[in-house]
Amino acid sequence: MRCGLLALLIGFTLSLLSTAGDAQTQSVPNPPPNPGLFDAVSGRWAWEGTNCSDNAHTLSFSDDHTRMTYTSAKTYHSATGEDTNVSRYNVLYAEKNRLTMYLEDETRRTQAGDRIVWVLILQDPKTYVWRRTDWGADQSTKKILRCGS
Repeated sequence: MRCGLLALLIGFTLSLLSTAGDAQTQSVPNPPPNPGLFDAVSGRWAWEGTNCSDNAHTLSFSDDHTRMTYTSAKTYHSATGEDTNVSRYNVLYAEKNRLTMYLEDETRRTQAGDRIVWVLILQDPKTYVWRRTDWGADQSTKKILRCGS
């Protein structure tokens, strides 16, 4: 009788633990992006302190919003190790005013050895910044300002 009761209690406890684990692993869906986020980010931009006439870059998206293309007016030494004026990003997800993506063929890694993941944060219709997911929440690049505004 004791063994049966003990087995029943152990089985019940394991059942509770397994359901608690299921509740912890359920994911919450990402909030939807601002409906006009991709349009708001598309266009010509320049880093704060530079000018749009010779230092602008253009952000554009594939029709399905899975890729972003960064096209610079000038050639630069990219994170992939080549001199280019075009970089392409794979968009992982979009939510509210943020686009989370990674740079195709980037060889840099975080201190933990993971791929660098970039977050483009649209602060307002005329300003965005970049933040890496391995940086502190209050860290970002300098501001990037919309050209022609």
